[in-house]
Amino acid sequence: KSNKFSDKRLNKETLERQAQLLQRGLQMKMKRSLSDRLHLPFTLKKVLVDEWEVITQCGMVHNLPAKVTVRNALDKYLESKLEVLRKEEKSVNYDAVANDKRESEHNLKELKRLEREWVEMTDCVALVFDQALPVHLLFCQERGQYDSFRKLIRARIKNATV
Repeated sequence: KSNKFSDKRLNKETLERQAQLLQRGLQMKMKRSLSDRLHLPFTLKKVLVDEWEVITQCGMVHNLPAKVTVRNALDKYLESKLEVLRKEEKSVNYDAVANDKRESEHNLKELKRLEREWVEMTDCVALVFDQALPVHLLFCQERGQYDSFRKLIRARIKNATV
């Protein structure tokens, strides 16, 4: 009887140990995979680490509003993409005179569709950023400043509409 008991105990201990190791391995894999999923260039990592040090270690925050906003950067990016599409559109219009008009119309529709997609994409990125900023992107030290700034903006909008 004692052999069966010790075998069951050994199996139970072994299973518990294996479960602990598996859990630890899964946790390590999850930690590793989080950093593996987001590949950042070294220069961006350096900027992020420097910002973290300034904000969390030195207690300093940036002046608001920023000189270059996310919306400004997205608009500039969008304009560069639309510029390329406009050049292609001019080329299609030029080709329409010399070639098949039906094909040119199709190409123009496709360029307009791409333009709408680029506009929609940048609008969606701006929306995601606006929603993620207070929840995920700010350090704790920045949240009070952000809340104060949002209240100030709301007050200005309210006063402007009255």
